[in-house]
Amino acid sequence: MIKTIKLIIPIFLLLALFACKKEQDVINVEPASRYSIPLNILYSQSKVTASIQININGEIRDVLFDTGSFGLRIMRPAIGNVQAVGPRLTYPYGAVGDQMMTVGTLDGGYFSLGMSSGNISIRFMAIDSVTHFGKNDLHPFPAGEITDSAFRNLSGILGVGLRYDNTGAANPIAQLPGTGKYIVEFPSFGNKQGAVIINPHVTDTKGFTYFKLAKGEYLIPNGDNSWLDNQLSGFITYNSIRDTSGILLDSGTSPISITTDQFASGEIQNGDISYGLTQNGNQSESISNSFEVENPITLGKNLAVVSTVPKNGIARTVLGTQTFFTFDVLYDQVNGLIGLRKK
Repeated sequence: MIKTIKLIIPIFLLLALFACKKEQDVINVEPASRYSIPLNILYSQSKVTASIQININGEIRDVLFDTGSFGLRIMRPAIGNVQAVGPRLTYPYGAVGDQMMTVGTLDGGYFSLGMSSGNISIRFMAIDSVTHFGKNDLHPFPAGEITDSAFRNLSGILGVGLRYDNTGAANPIAQLPGTGKYIVEFPSFGNKQGAVIINPHVTDTKGFTYFKLAKGEYLIPNGDNSWLDNQLSGFITYNSIRDTSGILLDSGTSPISITTDQFASGEIQNGDISYGLTQNGNQSESISNSFEVENPITLGKNLAVVSTVPKNGIARTVLGTQTFFTFDVLYDQVNGLIGLRKK
């Protein structure tokens, strides 16, 4: 049976938000109401980053907004004087070739988005150190350090993907009071502020094409199903050669990242690229986009990188920020749907 709405009543409510700046407005949230949270886009020569502001245990922090991972994973010094009480966890993060392992503990606390006053109790990963794969470069976070270059000079990662591995930290947005739906709206490329719409109205959802996900093995902590959002049916075509490996929509990755043995590895310098999603391989029901790679190659706009499939690895296409500048993306944790709407 498909649920139409869920209502989560946390055990306790925070009596007040801490560290609120006078110039910021508090967004008053009624249970299951629609509200919009600012999504900030940071541009640099090496990355295009989406970030969002959260309140965790009364601390207001800016974190990476990442549809390619799941669970809140935040630097321990950034959440104040909280003792590590949960089991030790590790979690891989980053693009192929620059992947790191985060190390920390499972902890609990109160969470809300931005300056909204609606708080829930969640479990999250408190990160105390990071290391890169294949390197002996363990980097502990000293006390008082609330941002780090490992997280693009933010405090951590808000993973809002629909997957879950039963280790405790799942998508916090899906656990907020309401329908389990949210829309990610990037601005046009070059602009700096978009939005995340929580509990969208019917009028917000017009024009979306929906794609059903395969169900995951575990329920997330609030009892909803998890979904395999890294196995979307789709394709990417480069100079008339088509790859039909699984697709992941990842707002935390700047380029289109293609792991395949069908294309030559390295940065694609020129040519025509098209990509799209399909309903169980039925091309007639796909939604697609195409562009030409030519100089100048612009990060987050027309950069695509190919990596060969590692031993025991998986061929996959990760559609990064370029896709989010092109499409609005709707996530539905309750019903296992992802929707795309061309801007």
